[in-house]
Amino acid sequence: MRNQHGLEFLTRVSHTVVPIWKD
Repeated sequence: MRNQHGLEFLTRVSHTVVPIWKD
């Protein structure tokens, strides 16, 4: 199961996009 890497990537992108989207 290599979903761990995908999940980490998704989390990192979320933390980078969420603040910009909220602003």
